This record gives sequence, C-alpha cells and structure tokens, in this order.
Amino acid sequence: MGKTISYSVLLALISCFYLLFATALDTITPSKSIKDPEFIISQNVVFQLGFFSLANSSSRYVGILYNQILVQTVVCVANRNRPLKDSFGILNISDDGNLVVSNGKAKVLWSSHVNNTTLNPTTAQLLDSGNLVLSNGDDGASSLWESFEDPSNAFLQTIKISIDVKKGRKVEIKSWKALMIHLMVTFLLVLNLSIS
Repeated sequence: MGKTISYSVLLALISCFYLLFATALDTITPSKSIKDPEFIISQNVVFQLGFFSLANSSSRYVGILYNQILVQTVVCVANRNRPLKDSFGILNISDDGNLVVSNGKAKVLWSSHVNNTTLNPTTAQLLDSGNLVLSNGDDGASSLWESFEDPSNAFLQTIKISIDVKKGRKVEIKSWKALMIHLMVTFLLVLNLSIS
C-alpha cells in the first residue's frame, strides 16, 4: 500500500511539473522572458528562439534557428546590426507591449516597434512554421507583429513576399550583411527549382 501511494504522489508531482512548464515552452509573456543562454522551442520542436554566436565570434545575437539540425542554421536574427558584446542579454516584452532585446544595462538594442493600443498584455509565440508572432488577447488572434514580415536570413516555404497597400507594409527579404551573397545564391536556387 505504501509503495502505491508513493508512486501516485510521484506521478502527480511529475504531471504538475509538466503542466506548469510544458504548456508555455513556445511563448514569451510579460512575466516570462528569455535570458542568455535560455531559449524557447516551437510546439513540435522544429524551431528554437534564443541567443547564439556565429563561429569565431564572441558577439551574441537573438534569433530563430532550426532545432534538430546539427549544423547551426539561422532563420531570422533580431539584433543583426547591434550584437550583444557579452552574455547578459535578455529578450522580453516591454511595458509598452513590444518585444525587445536588451543588454545587461537595460539598453534596448532591438524592438518590434509596434503600437499596442489595447490594454491586453502581449505575448510572443514561436510557431512550427518558424514564424514568431507577437499578439495581444487571450486567443492570440490579433497579430501585432510577425517575424515573417521582416525575413532576413532564410527564405522559408511559408513566407509570403507581398505588399499591403492599406497597412503600408512591404514584406521583402533583407539580408544580413555577411550573408548577402549566400542569400542571393539560395534565392536563385529556389527560384530555379520552382520554375523547373
């Protein structure tokens, strides 16, 4: 009888631990930020969002990377023009509802730059498509900003290059300076494959 109770208690504790932590492994909230070297993972473990460095560099970046590929494959970088000089970076949701990358001295190096006019708190969720979506409201239906609206390092199949005249948005590929040639070659290969 004593062992049965022990196993039941252990199972209940494991279940509570799983529910507490596993339900939001893909989301950043006003009360849950990411500090270097932490990261979040999309629901089906396809992508991760967190801090990384390039080979032979001590600079730190915040980006979306493929999670299960052994070779570091970066999809999108937030602070590509303003890298962190140490490992004290933080990615969080600021008081005005923006997603921001700050250094250890609370200096903002990158921001999503959205105007959140509602009182609902914003959340950022990493989807299995590789898109990071900043939204407000409980249902997450009201998107304020998406990483797919500012593609930089890779052209994923689900990214749509477009122009929204009403909103004044233009989705276009913007290469990271060091990867411009690589991106152009990749784009030409993708274009060639789609025409064939």
